[in-house]
Amino acid sequence: MDSGAHFHRCDLQFHTPRDPQWAGPHHTEDEARNDYAARFVRQCREKGLDAVAITDHHDVAFFPYIKEAARSEVEDDGTPIPVSEQLTVFPGMELTLGVPCQALLILDADFDENLLTQLYGVLAITPTPPEEAHLPPTVVRLDHVTTLSQLQQELDRHEFLKGRYIVLPNVSDGGNATLLRSGNHGKYREMPCNGGYVDRSIEDLGTGNRDIIEGRNRDYGFKSIGVFQTSDNRREDGTDLGTFSMWVKWAVPTAEALRQACLARQTRLSDREPELPTALIQSVKVSNSRFMGPVDLDLNPQFNCLIGGRGTGKSTILEYLRWGVCDQPPALLGDSELPDVQAKRAHLITNTLVPYEGIVTVTFTVNNVRHVVRRHSDSGELYLKIGDREFESCREDDIRDLLPVQAYSQKQLSDVGVRADELIRFIEAPVKQQLRELGAKTDDLHTQIRSSYGVMQRKRQLEREMNQQRLEVESLTKQIEALRAELSGLSEADRETLARHDRLLREEQTLEGWKREQSRASELVRNVSRELSELPSPVLDWDSFDDKDILKEIEQNTQEMFRKAKEQVDAALHILEGAGESAEKIAELRRKWKAGYEKHLAEHVAVKERASIHETKLKQIEAAEKRIKELQAVVAQKRESMKALGEPETEYQMARGEWIDIYRDRGDLLEQKCAELTELSSGAIRATVRRGAGIEKALKRLKGLLVGTNVRGKKAEDLFDRIATHDNPVEEWNKVLAELEALAMSVRSDEDSFDAPDTPILSQYYNNGDLERVARKITEEDWIDLSLEELTEVPSFEFRQGEMDYIAFSDASAGQQATALLRVLLNQEGPPLVIDQPEEDLDNQVMKEIIEEIWKAKRKRQIIVSSHNANIVVNGDADLVVVCGYRTAGDQSGGKIKCQGAIDIEEINHEITLVMEGGEEAFKLRMDKYGF
Repeated sequence: MDSGAHFHRCDLQFHTPRDPQWAGPHHTEDEARNDYAARFVRQCREKGLDAVAITDHHDVAFFPYIKEAARSEVEDDGTPIPVSEQLTVFPGMELTLGVPCQALLILDADFDENLLTQLYGVLAITPTPPEEAHLPPTVVRLDHVTTLSQLQQELDRHEFLKGRYIVLPNVSDGGNATLLRSGNHGKYREMPCNGGYVDRSIEDLGTGNRDIIEGRNRDYGFKSIGVFQTSDNRREDGTDLGTFSMWVKWAVPTAEALRQACLARQTRLSDREPELPTALIQSVKVSNSRFMGPVDLDLNPQFNCLIGGRGTGKSTILEYLRWGVCDQPPALLGDSELPDVQAKRAHLITNTLVPYEGIVTVTFTVNNVRHVVRRHSDSGELYLKIGDREFESCREDDIRDLLPVQAYSQKQLSDVGVRADELIRFIEAPVKQQLRELGAKTDDLHTQIRSSYGVMQRKRQLEREMNQQRLEVESLTKQIEALRAELSGLSEADRETLARHDRLLREEQTLEGWKREQSRASELVRNVSRELSELPSPVLDWDSFDDKDILKEIEQNTQEMFRKAKEQVDAALHILEGAGESAEKIAELRRKWKAGYEKHLAEHVAVKERASIHETKLKQIEAAEKRIKELQAVVAQKRESMKALGEPETEYQMARGEWIDIYRDRGDLLEQKCAELTELSSGAIRATVRRGAGIEKALKRLKGLLVGTNVRGKKAEDLFDRIATHDNPVEEWNKVLAELEALAMSVRSDEDSFDAPDTPILSQYYNNGDLERVARKITEEDWIDLSLEELTEVPSFEFRQGEMDYIAFSDASAGQQATALLRVLLNQEGPPLVIDQPEEDLDNQVMKEIIEEIWKAKRKRQIIVSSHNANIVVNGDADLVVVCGYRTAGDQSGGKIKCQGAIDIEEINHEITLVMEGGEEAFKLRMDKYGF
């Protein structure tokens, strides 16, 4: 774990068996007290407590037993609990003062136990002998302490106490113990305390007292304080323990940490479990580098600040981190088209990591799932480990998908306003996954649309060919009728035989058609049988299932179901392939028909022989009949082919409709994100989206299709200007597409005459000659490709410089742009936010507002910044401060991580005042703000 500040669930008022109101035995022997202390520690674990304060009235006798029990705690297997995970136990007392009020005096958790008994003398308390079963039933009030300032002065007189305690007066509603009683407003206003406590829940505070502690009461000096709710447990079974607990943030469990929590109560105190980011970078490690050497840095889940003198490596660490998580596409040094930040990073990696074969390892978690990225600078190899799996080779896009950090180098934030693609990223980044899913669906639908449209084209072609062939059959039939009418010398019977021949040919064609359909049906059923034989899918790893017995039974029944279904299908196949009564009957009837047909053929031959004088006409009739038979066979086959094609028109319309729905959904999503961006910026940015105004891709494709037609490209540009400026560009584009499709279908070859379809829109831009050239150039395949070129959404960004007074965002000052965008970033939930020296992008007068935004932001997303501005670190309440220094004093050729921690650690405070601009002023501002 990092060395910064973390939340700990605490109950800071607990009474021991020494309390006269204790519900349970009053343990007197050391063994009994040790046993109870061990049980108490287990109770704290069961209640989910991380820390407690032992606060008997004017007594500290039981504290050592509980402290030792916490130190001696072991796991169920007897393994000692690591020190970092041991229950934190603060020593303390509950004081009854002559103010009059009660107060908790809490000392550092590592306070020297040997000095605890000196508190009796400091506070003029007559101690109860430690071997006594319980304290006196009546507490002797410390009447000599009439103000909280006096109490502080008395405690500060003793070096072993100064800076190692905190006093929390009782601020409950009602009773004799609270400071918030009539007449005490002056004592509250002047007290040096910045915190207090209540018995039971903060929610029980009335409106009046809540206004006091939140700094909304003039008589009480508008003084706000942090308040700890406590359970005030006095029960052996621990029933009340942790009932009213607080989550308190600290790096080290000291009284100073509790004081800092009161000063930054918005971010360090919570009466309910705090909200924390779900996607965060845990650590960044660099095996070796030219400037920093090895780097091993654990990061806090919330607000991290890297500080240090200029050139000590703050920015370098952030760039290594960004490179490790593949924040931006890889850059080749010297590419003039690359953004400056990418070129700088490429230079940094090439010059500081590659010569040392440096490996950057970044560990991050998403929803508590651990991921480790390992990136080699020399070979470019990239590996990813998820959970307990082994490392696997991966792509940069894989890492960006899993942890899409938002990161900005020095002054990069103020450059965003002049880069449209960066502004659009503010809209798209929060919904990147949704947009990708919509894009994947769109790609699938493009394939379906092209496929179904191709089938439609095939079906249309078949229909055209069948229509031509039907016309030919009709013509040939009329010719045969005319030729037969010209035959002379034939009896009526002979003429009937000739006429009957046509009917029998059609009957023969019908029978052949049924035979083909039977064969096709057999093949379909055979395929179904083959698929059923492979179902259900086998289970490869039964051990991965919990309810194996139930699932195996389900599998057996499923297998039986598929087996029976296959039996039925195989029976159907058997019938279709000629078995059964129906097949036998069909075969018998076919033989009967064929006998009649063959008899007719003999009669037909005889008639032709008798009409030999009409040999020429008979040959013409025979040729026509043969051609009709061929055509009818072809038409029958094409009809079957059309049946096999199904209903492509329906499939096409459905796929096209789904595509339009996705297109609409994407527009709705971006429109929603534009509205959210406006809201997140508190109205400083007005973001809107114009659907279908992005015409560039469609225009480029159309102009490409018309190359070589001598149709001027300016006409296409004018047409698309009309589309882009229309109230509904997408609807207008669809009308144009319909006209272009009609043109594409209007001619079949260069030789065909051109009959222009109705094109009311296109005719406004192209004359008849142009339209014919377009029609002859664009194929149906070209048209489908053109129709799938989407008109994209075009976001628009404006900056509010006054009430209802907006200017283009690019026209706002760099400071205005950066402030508005940073406010958006801090209000967004999302992946880690990394900014190098944000103060360089901001105007000083907005720093206070940004700091308050940081307080809220770090609940929702991890923040990692480097800074020279002490206000960001101190009043932004950094949870982890990483101090960078020179490896050799005065030598700026190498940097290192000098120390790290939180602002409740004295060493960190010293470094802040030493190396940061305005360090002392920032701490003074913090104290002045909270009246301390």
